[in-house]
This record gives sequence, C-alpha cells and structure tokens, in this order.
Amino acid sequence: MAHEVVKMKQGMSYSCKEKTIILNVFKYFRTMHPEKCVTEIVRRTAKATGCSEKSVFQFRKEEASVEGFKEPSKTKVRKNININSRFIKYDDTVRQGIRHIIYDLKYRNIVPSLSTLLKNINANEKLPNFSVMTLRRLLRDMGFYYEKEKSCNANNLTHQTVQHSAMHNQRQKINNVKPFSLPPQNNININMQQNQLYVPNNSHRPLPMPLTHHENDGIDPIYIPSGIMPHQIHGVPPPSGIRTNMSFIHPPHPNSMILQ
Repeated sequence: MAHEVVKMKQGMSYSCKEKTIILNVFKYFRTMHPEKCVTEIVRRTAKATGCSEKSVFQFRKEEASVEGFKEPSKTKVRKNININSRFIKYDDTVRQGIRHIIYDLKYRNIVPSLSTLLKNINANEKLPNFSVMTLRRLLRDMGFYYEKEKSCNANNLTHQTVQHSAMHNQRQKINNVKPFSLPPQNNININMQQNQLYVPNNSHRPLPMPLTHHENDGIDPIYIPSGIMPHQIHGVPPPSGIRTNMSFIHPPHPNSMILQ
C-alpha cells in the first residue's frame, strides 16, 4: 500500500506549478523512451503522477498555446453569507402573519393543509410569496409540524409546544380510564338509574320503585310476599288480624326504606 501512487480526485484544479511538474514527468519519459508514441508516454505519465490522461493532454495543449497555462478560478468569498437565512429574511412580522392565518383556518374549521396554507399566504399582499419547500421549512422552524391522524388519512397541523404536549398526555390518560363496574350482589341489578330500586321477580318483569329523600315520610308499613325477595328477611311479628304468611318490613329510618 505504501508504494502505490495516490490518484487525484476527479474535478480538482491544478496550479501552474503542478501542471509544470506533470509535464516535466511527461518530457522525461519521452526522452527516456523515444521509440514510444505520445499516447503511451501520456499513459505512463498519468500512472506515475496520479492524474488522468485527459488532464495530461489538456496541459500539453495549454503549454503550446500563446496564453500559456490557465490559472484556476479563485473561489469567491461571500460577504453576506447569511443573506438567504430564513431567520433573517423572514422576521417576526411575517411569522406572526402566518400564525394568524393558521389559527384563522382552524377557527373556521378548515384543515390547514400545506396547499391551503400556501394559497392563503400567497394571496396576502403583506406577506411574501413562498414555495412549498420554503414554507414547509419555515413552519418547522416556527414549531409547527404535520402529524397523520389515526382516524383518517388527512394530515393535521399541530403546534409543537411542551405545554400542549403535557395537556394532550393528561387528556389521553383521562380518556383511557375504564369505567368502574361493580359485580352483581345477591341477584340485584346494579346498573340502575339514580333513586330507583329494582326487586327481581321470577314471574314478573322488575318494576322500578323510585325513592327520594322526602317521599317516604310517614309511609305506612309495607307487606311484601317473601317469594319475591332476593333472600330471607328477618321481619317483625305482624300485628293482630294480619295473615302470618307475609313478612313484615318496617322502615329502619324515617327518611328511607332499605331492603336488608
């Protein structure tokens, strides 16, 4: 590897001194091998110096011309290197105008797609005209990005901020909470409306018994056949003159009636 000739990069420029050195090698091979043709000498020169054969022919042509070797073009130093920077070219006034258009489209329930946003911005006389790629990069610099929604194929323009991301994560956690469901107890239906008690019956459909805080004030004792009760109730002995095949229930509290 150490004895191999390093080839020059394609498209590189040569100074006048380098061109002179390469042509000196060409002249040396031509003097040492006068019987060889020019093409063979150029091939050996290119192999020895690492440049291409085309460059050697070009150097011989420049040396034979009246002007001599051509000087390589000097790299022009840009004075205003940041003249096309988006941070300098588009100030806060332009950025605020773009934000106003985005929020106005969302307020009118219009999807702010890139084409719709570009059309509205270019129609505004106070804002400069943008291309699609420039507008996309400027939106990314401003903190906006497009994310694909799961429900549809349309892209939604979202403003990427730490506060909005935290609120979105909190809202997502709340939406993912599953409703708490109680297991059935003693064959009583738990999924009922508020202030309604359902007593299961094998022969009839369950009838709602609405109970409020003041409706049962002063209610007389109720007699319920024991056949429709979910379990046996330890009742109070019935008064005289009442049939004994019915259980007696008295409200334990003056404002409520509970089946125990």
